[in-house]
Amino acid sequence: MIVENHGGLSSHGGWLAGVMKMADHKRVGTLPDFGNFNIGKIDGQPASYDRYKGVDELMPFAKGASAKTYGFDETGNETLIDYRKMMEIVVKKHKYSGWWASSTRAAN
Repeated sequence: MIVENHGGLSSHGGWLAGVMKMADHKRVGTLPDFGNFNIGKIDGQPASYDRYKGVDELMPFAKGASAKTYGFDETGNETLIDYRKMMEIVVKKHKYSGWWASSTRAAN
């Protein structure tokens, strides 16, 4: 079973990593999604968790990774996510070489 950060508590990397540590099972893991770090509202305002910190916290439990995109600039760089930074975390730091998924979503 894999859990994707998909809003609310699941998008709080530290909280979900804690759940994975408690589960402590080889068939339980995460699917870090680069774009889903909406944790709800704080004082009536939309709040988000730092996507780079969240992905870093979830990668030790990753059974897959979801490379979300929102749009690209004229040089081909993603407009909302620093993919160089994200790849440093996922591939270099965590040595991830497993399954990847991707999706494109219009920026809000």
